[in-house]
Amino acid sequence: MPHAAKILPFDPSAVIEAGKAIELHRPGWGNPDVIPQDDVILKHVAPDLDPEYYNDERSYDQLVRSNWDVSDSLTALKQSIKSQGFEVRAGSSKSPRAEELREFGFWLWQHMGERRTTAEELVGAWENGWQPMQTVIDPETTYQGRATWSIRKVNAWDAWRVRHRVDGGLQLKDRERELIVPPALARIGWMTPRCGTTKSVYGRGQHHHGFILGWIGIQVRTQFGHGFERQMGAMVLRSKAGAAQLDDAAVEAEIAELLQYLNAYNLFKEGENFSIDVLTDLNFTTGALDAMRFLSDATKTFYTGQTLTSNIRDQGSRAAAEVHKEVKLEYAQTIAMDSIDAPMTDLIHRMIFLNFGEQLPEDLPSFFSRVRHHKADLDAVARIRDMGGLIDLDELARNQGVDAVVMPSGIADPPQAQQSPIFAAKTAALAEWQRRRS
Repeated sequence: MPHAAKILPFDPSAVIEAGKAIELHRPGWGNPDVIPQDDVILKHVAPDLDPEYYNDERSYDQLVRSNWDVSDSLTALKQSIKSQGFEVRAGSSKSPRAEELREFGFWLWQHMGERRTTAEELVGAWENGWQPMQTVIDPETTYQGRATWSIRKVNAWDAWRVRHRVDGGLQLKDRERELIVPPALARIGWMTPRCGTTKSVYGRGQHHHGFILGWIGIQVRTQFGHGFERQMGAMVLRSKAGAAQLDDAAVEAEIAELLQYLNAYNLFKEGENFSIDVLTDLNFTTGALDAMRFLSDATKTFYTGQTLTSNIRDQGSRAAAEVHKEVKLEYAQTIAMDSIDAPMTDLIHRMIFLNFGEQLPEDLPSFFSRVRHHKADLDAVARIRDMGGLIDLDELARNQGVDAVVMPSGIADPPQAQQSPIFAAKTAALAEWQRRRS
């Protein structure tokens, strides 16, 4: 810590002392300084639907675990975001200082542990309304030969274990105690992004609006399982002509003997007074499957905006599925902007301020999820190049997801390029691009 403190633009002792002054007390959220979770779905509806649901964010966690359409939709969106990767872009000024800060921001991201998992967990803000994330800062790293504060990792906390305080701090619930994090430490070491609304510090997540739909889907599947079990094993007990009048105990004993014989030999045996028939004309599956399919499509449409990319069936074509894929990507782009890019940009800015002090806003870099950007039309790029326009190959390569390679100066252009009437314009554009790179 001592050598890291030398590079800070302010005295870190206040933050350090705040960290030592964390208060402890028994759990209960009864402290009037705590802002309560005011989600009406969680507070009132969830306990009435099923006693197994909680009246906090754990109800949302249980919804995801219990309804595979919900979990499958979330997985598809997260994979769409993660598959495209992430980058740090320079500030709008495009100055040398902006490029220096961009390189530092990218270094922070590259050296952060479990960074792709962190990006995925930040989507919890879109799901639940907000997502508390604890930033573990490493004060003993080195960047370009100087002691630097960096991000060791960012840990996600269960939202139901964290509550905001009116003074700007946080209150954390452990199994047998609660910890109060002062505002100074909360500002440095925590991210609490929210989505959906600014009326509540806990936001309004997608699960808030889709909870009832997801819960109905769970109930329909449960009833389907019960009906399937009954259809496979429904039997009728028939009294034989001239059967004796038996008391309940004798009836149960004879039925038990018949069922034991069935289990042992897989054959039906007639008893002295009763016989067993199997019902074979039950058919509940058509209606149940229609209901399940309707709820499945409704749930996937609610979370991803489409259904055809997962199952075309008889409802569409491959072309239609491609259109629906674009809709899903637009959902993923919006989620990435709100839940990942904004808080990660803020975190990188905080680390820049810690290490270098205040900077010009136009020099500060931004964190980007590549899923936000459509790939460039290469035909249009070629036409612009042929007209003498300058093309940033680094930017174009990032857009296409490939690495740019500059040909050595000793390699001549192909003969057809030399014979082109726009060869001179192309050569000038390449020279200008190389000058800018140097």
